[in-house]
Amino acid sequence: MDLNTIVFAGYTVKDALIAGGVIVGIIVLISIVKKLFAKKEESPHVQVTTCRNCGWQGQISRYVGVCPKCNSPLGDRLAKAKNE
Repeated sequence: MDLNTIVFAGYTVKDALIAGGVIVGIIVLISIVKKLFAKKEESPHVQVTTCRNCGWQGQISRYVGVCPKCNSPLGDRLAKAKNE
């Protein structure tokens, strides 16, 4: 196949391939920029907390809610333990 074959109104196959490549490149670049500037959504199942007993910091499950280091209640579980 000859790349100099005229496809439409004076445009060759080579011109069509270049335009297609540029369009694909722009789409890829836009998706990368979107991912870079997208806000990270917090999971409703995880919370970030600090243990008051041992000082451990990190993410824990809202459902389990205990410190992995000293096994004391954290986060939502700590609030439930105080109300009981």
